[in-house]
Amino acid sequence: MAWGGPLLLVFFASPVRADDAVLLNTDAIIADGTTATEVEILWPGLTPGAPISAKARRVAVRNISIPGPGIVRLEVVPRRIETPEEVEVSIQVKGPSGGIEKVRVSLVPGDP
Repeated sequence: MAWGGPLLLVFFASPVRADDAVLLNTDAIIADGTTATEVEILWPGLTPGAPISAKARRVAVRNISIPGPGIVRLEVVPRRIETPEEVEVSIQVKGPSGGIEKVRVSLVPGDP
């Protein structure tokens, strides 16, 4: 088998469009119920001032902003978990130019 064969196949077979939202910080987030973590998402075409909201199951989302073109910044505070898991964060731009994008973030348990 050639080097990177299966990995490259998965990469090139993934359906990613140029305007898809992409999670920029890929480190796992501590889910202890109190720790707040800033998350940045690249969403090409998004402009500052656009009305935006975000939500996630079992995660409090707060302080959402668009600090620059194509960048969404938000703070997340996951509920306490016992085992690592992934959670989907849904971001919605409201209004006529609206759209919805989803990214997955990894959660890890905090220290007991």
